[in-house]
Amino acid sequence: MKKEYIGMLGGGQLGMMFTEAAHEEGLKVLAVDQKEDCSISMIADKFIKSEYVNNSTLDKIIENCEVCTTEFENIPCEALEYLEKQIKVFPSSRIMKIVQNRDLEGALRGLIGELRSNPFYKDLVINFGEDQLFTCVNVDLNKRPKKFEVLFKLFEPLPTSFRI
Repeated sequence: MKKEYIGMLGGGQLGMMFTEAAHEEGLKVLAVDQKEDCSISMIADKFIKSEYVNNSTLDKIIENCEVCTTEFENIPCEALEYLEKQIKVFPSSRIMKIVQNRDLEGALRGLIGELRSNPFYKDLVINFGEDQLFTCVNVDLNKRPKKFEVLFKLFEPLPTSFRI
């Protein structure tokens, strides 16, 4: 069976604009939202009214989509983790766990700002597993030509670390 849709979890105005852009490129969108009268329901090629954490609904996404994305940042990570076992999901559940934790998101943003403003750092690489957030070459500490890798272990249950 050919998977011919892009999955979209969430059905608000951003999802509707995403779907319009997909249609301009000749792509189809399968959308899932908890409300039947959401914005995306009017223009999605397929629409499913459902809770996001519903294995039957998620299985329909897996059957019909090669990739799935989210319309907003509060999609339950449990749904994304289920999908990730079978298809590509952007943003990943790991990224969503950070975005959904405002304290961690703020701390990470502060760390990035601090490192970027430090004249001793040339480049910065932050990598959450397979999710490359920033693409740079190396980190140069104290103007030495040596490369350094610093690992920051994030709190559980986030199953990854980031590299600077």
